[in-house]
Amino acid sequence: MRPEAGATQEIPYPVHPLERARHIQADPYTGPHKNLFRAAGLSGIPSHIVAVRSFIVKILQFIFYSVGSITGIIFIIAVVISSLHQHTIETAATGLQQSVMASAQPQNTDSSAKAFLDELPGPDRIEMYPYDAAATNQSCAEQWTKRGVLDQEMENYCVNEEREGYARLVETAQKIGGFSWGKPLFDSQTAKWTKRGVVDYNEVNFVLSQDYDAYLDLKYAYSHEGINTSALAQAMDIASRSNSGISMIAFSYKRIIGKN
Repeated sequence: MRPEAGATQEIPYPVHPLERARHIQADPYTGPHKNLFRAAGLSGIPSHIVAVRSFIVKILQFIFYSVGSITGIIFIIAVVISSLHQHTIETAATGLQQSVMASAQPQNTDSSAKAFLDELPGPDRIEMYPYDAAATNQSCAEQWTKRGVLDQEMENYCVNEEREGYARLVETAQKIGGFSWGKPLFDSQTAKWTKRGVVDYNEVNFVLSQDYDAYLDLKYAYSHEGINTSALAQAMDIASRSNSGISMIAFSYKRIIGKN
């Protein structure tokens, strides 16, 4: 039976929704669906508009897949960078751990401890620097100037002490200069007690003379009482790790053997 004029023709859609969508997408303006678009007032859409619509759909699909591809690439790059960063951290941690373990391991042995005590002094290796009177006088004046007033008496005392300290330092340097450990200790203590280009001769001499006395004590114990070379090697490692001198070796040795 033919439908009445003006009546809306029922469209025989396929049963499955996906099939229906595919069927409409294939030809939305012709076939059994043209009445639906005619009823909606769309039957007069020119063909070039339809072509533009199809082109826009393709552009949008291209943008969608492009964005998806870019996102995937960015994700892959992020994963690679994160992996490299993690590898760098692990490598640094491993290197630090190995460095700490290496520094904690013994550096001295019984033989090196014995060689330390058996060493005989050779040629003097220390080149003594000259006394800097101008720098010393200026340093003492600055130390004893309070609120613009110079304490002349204390300044003179400071200058005399530094002058005598330098003379004592020359003697100490001559005593330790022939040993292999003498110059390294001399250089390190000079650097430690130099402030703004001025050497504190008294402090340098005090530390080095203490180290020399400690060495003589160890040699005396080695010659007359006997000494535990294994304990001495441990004490030498302790002093080496703390960048300390022979006074620390003697102190650590006594603690290790239980002698106060």
